Amino acid sequence: MDRTIRRIIFFAGVIVIGLYIAYLFKQIPLMHANEQIRQLEEQIRELQQANDRLEIELARHTGLEHIDAQAGRIGMIRPQNVRFILKTDIAGEVF
Repeated sequence: MDRTIRRIIFFAGVIVIGLYIAYLFKQIPLMHANEQIRQLEEQIRELQQANDRLEIELARHTGLEHIDAQAGRIGMIRPQNVRFILKTDIAGEVF
């Protein structure tokens, strides 16, 4: 009887170890998916930061002070007088 109990304990241990190994193999794809998600979230964060920097750079280059400075650098000057021409259609409507 002592031998039978040892066999039962041995087989129960083998079954428990087998179930644990099966559980680990089931977790491997989940761990890979979690790592990919973490990497993609990091990439999103980096791209958002780069986008913020580009928006700041764009605002700096499209601001009136920058445009005025660049115009002065290439020799453009502000006109003394500004005249507008209204474009009308045949019926005299302005558009």
